[in-house]
Amino acid sequence: MRTRAEAVRDWSQRTKQRAVASLGGKCCLCGYGRCLGALDFHHLSGKESQISSMLSNPVRWQTIVRELRKCVCLCCRCHMELHHGQVELPDSLVRFDESFAQEKQVYDECPVCGKQKKVYRVTCSRSCAAKRSRRVDWDSVDLAVLMMRSSFSEIGRVLGVSDVAVRKRAKKIGLLPVG
Repeated sequence: MRTRAEAVRDWSQRTKQRAVASLGGKCCLCGYGRCLGALDFHHLSGKESQISSMLSNPVRWQTIVRELRKCVCLCCRCHMELHHGQVELPDSLVRFDESFAQEKQVYDECPVCGKQKKVYRVTCSRSCAAKRSRRVDWDSVDLAVLMMRSSFSEIGRVLGVSDVAVRKRAKKIGLLPVG
């Protein structure tokens, strides 16, 4: 199962790729474009917020676009040289490509039913989420017989659940005293 941190990291990576592509896909001074991590966004005017902070905490694409319209893409080396006065920006810079302005939905398949779902969702619906969370069809398991032969942790290992889940099920069907 994907954690929230993994989902945010994936979103951040996809969004930075899209942001860099919207500004020409490479440094506007030297043309470097091999490593995405080495590319920065330089504000030409009126910085309201840092794009890097937007990329670490998911925000709407339209919010990022507002900042990208004020930026150019530079490699980290050219960015430092610019801030230290060693290079100057030419008049003809690659600016934000407006074809990237619309929010794009990314879809993939639901792991339960195979329908299309938004990439940041785990399943397509609540019913699929409920099906996904069920690991054992308890009606097909003869728990009383298994309890005579094995420990709770061995039963749990075989069924793919914790020993606590096995104990809870045993209590629920009256094989263990409640309380």
